[in-house]
Amino acid sequence: MKRFIFLLTTIFICTIARSDEITINWLNTDKTIEHTTTCTIGGDVILPQTPYKYGYTFNGWRANYIPIEYLESTGTQYIDTGVVPNQDTGLKTKFVLNSVADNEAMLCGSAVSYNSRAFEIYMWTRRLQFCYNNAFRSITYAFNINDTVIVNWNKNIINYSVNGTDQKQITFSYGGFTSPYKMRMFAIIRPESINRATTASKLKIYYFQIYDNDVLVRDFIPVLDGEGVPCMYDKVEGKFYYNQGTGQFVAGPVIVE
Repeated sequence: MKRFIFLLTTIFICTIARSDEITINWLNTDKTIEHTTTCTIGGDVILPQTPYKYGYTFNGWRANYIPIEYLESTGTQYIDTGVVPNQDTGLKTKFVLNSVADNEAMLCGSAVSYNSRAFEIYMWTRRLQFCYNNAFRSITYAFNINDTVIVNWNKNIINYSVNGTDQKQITFSYGGFTSPYKMRMFAIIRPESINRATTASKLKIYYFQIYDNDVLVRDFIPVLDGEGVPCMYDKVEGKFYYNQGTGQFVAGPVIVE
């Protein structure tokens, strides 16, 4: 009978070959080097060849990261998700306002404008705004510090809750469109600029999932990478996504399993 074990490895960034490349050592459970690969910073990680050992089943590589409860923006950080939204995009996320200001606080999105080829979520004068294609909805509820919002957005239908209370479903007219840019997280990108929250409008994101026609294409969780840098890790691609703005994200408490 074959025995089934987990062969868990850890990624350590050990040398920098060039300014835009890193060398990664893939370690076995006994901390010996199984493989070494080189990849571009911010690019895809090329997985090594699957190891083989008679009588065992390999259960996959594991990235070296530490899960944290949330990733917090101070207002100048954002992430490019790599996904261009369209009429069939879906989104599941949980976020918390860490401060309230009478201006914009961006959660995510891409658009020509708020009412043109838009897929956006943001705050405006403490009101939550949802934008889909050529329409938008402004929520009358005035948000306060530490309000928790959970969003389940499937194509043109949005269900969401505030502090655990379900709110009225939002339904947009379904119609074909494609946003002009890749969706940002903690920000919205439009032709004129990347719009970000001011330093007075801080957000915490606890998870962030993106769907394409009901297929999960990004499954972001907040983590500390192997160097202790707060960022998002996509479980679909097995890839870290880092801040492309200024400053550094604030890390939430480490999740103890």
